[in-house]
Amino acid sequence: MQLVPPCVLLRIRIVLKGAKDKLAKAISTKAEAIQDFNMSKDFSNLTLEFFISGFEEYFKQASAKCPDLDFSKF
Repeated sequence: MQLVPPCVLLRIRIVLKGAKDKLAKAISTKAEAIQDFNMSKDFSNLTLEFFISGFEEYFKQASAKCPDLDFSKF
């Protein structure tokens, strides 16, 4: 079995630490981006748009299943 020279081990440790630091920064940046978007006007608009869209779809399905009920008042 051949031993790895200490200088090579040190270099590997330095590279791994750099990779860990970059990964931690990327995870942090991703979390910040998600948080910023969730607090944005775009997120609010999309949420409202999907809510209304889902509500309209609900009424279509309810009208199809219960044709005797009048959903036009909603």
